[in-house]
Amino acid sequence: MNRKILALWFLVLSLKLFGQEKSSISILETESTWNQEVFHFPIPFAPEIKFEGLEDARFPEFWANKDNIDFWSYVFVWSINNPVKINSSFLENNIEMYFNGLMNYKNSKVLFLKSETSKNITTYVGKIKTFDNLITKSSITLNVKAQYHYCHNNKKTFVVFRFSPKNFESAIWNKLNKVSLRNDFCDL
Repeated sequence: MNRKILALWFLVLSLKLFGQEKSSISILETESTWNQEVFHFPIPFAPEIKFEGLEDARFPEFWANKDNIDFWSYVFVWSINNPVKINSSFLENNIEMYFNGLMNYKNSKVLFLKSETSKNITTYVGKIKTFDNLITKSSITLNVKAQYHYCHNNKKTFVVFRFSPKNFESAIWNKLNKVSLRNDFCDL
């Protein structure tokens, strides 16, 4: 029980240190029960990622509860202020740096297994193997989907990431897929 309390306390403290209070910045649309954190690049825990812009991260209410379907399931979007060439290698390198910093772990591995394009949106599907240094203190594998959007009018790149340790057929993915970009995201 003390471990759970300590882990939860560490998580809350890390969100306070690395995140911001509820932000007026909102690129993603979610249900009102979801929590939000906004990080400006360079992200404090992953300064190696060299973008200009921000991350809008959303967490379902019980994402830190290992006994809940929401566990470690969340969505974030990177709003990058300049054009960036997105491919599997680019995503793998940047997400590895992200999770290495987030988990204070240097051996995260990311592999995007496939990609498909429809209606000018490219979706990448893969897996992340890392160490959960926040809650369980054990190895974890997250399934990930990343969607790439480019806005020609303001030359911004948006990449929406969805993560869960649950397989893609799990009900949590219905919940994650309901999180969407605002209709006017290209005007931000």
